[in-house]
Amino acid sequence: MDELKKRILAFVNAAKGKKKLKEKDIIKGVSAEGPSSDEVKKTMREMIDLGLLMYSYGGGSSSVEIPSLGYLTEKFGGEEGTKRAGEIEEMLKA
Repeated sequence: MDELKKRILAFVNAAKGKKKLKEKDIIKGVSAEGPSSDEVKKTMREMIDLGLLMYSYGGGSSSVEIPSLGYLTEKFGGEEGTKRAGEIEEMLKA
């Protein structure tokens, strides 16, 4: 599962600043590389619960993105938010 999380984060990160990705865009894009769409969807939901991804809303539709340090700090508290931001950075480096 960690490998799939890295793939999803890399996919979302590649679109950062270029395109707002909907959940279905990520599922379609990542499942084209091998894993089933159900696996991708389940892993994405887990990542959202863990704070590795977040839903955002703008322009009348929701999208999925990598959360900012500010969001993580607000949601999980200072130390835990910083820890989760570090986890995201490490996964993106790998």
